[in-house]
Amino acid sequence: MGEFALGTNIGVTGTINNLLQDEKIPGVHIAFGKTCPNQTGATWDATAHVDVIARDCDVWFDGAPIMARGKFLVSP
Repeated sequence: MGEFALGTNIGVTGTINNLLQDEKIPGVHIAFGKTCPNQTGATWDATAHVDVIARDCDVWFDGAPIMARGKFLVSP
């Protein structure tokens, strides 16, 4: 896995087919492959990069739920 992130922009309600924006929608963003080591400091690289965005998912952190069905359970 080259990247793992939680989308945290609760103002985004739908995708617009622009990956750099869509990955910010509340949910999980996972990428496999290319890590852009010259920008990230990663010690490995790959020739391809595949992004996956999961919406309406449940996320647990350290044994506690923080997102249910794509909605954050904790407030800022």
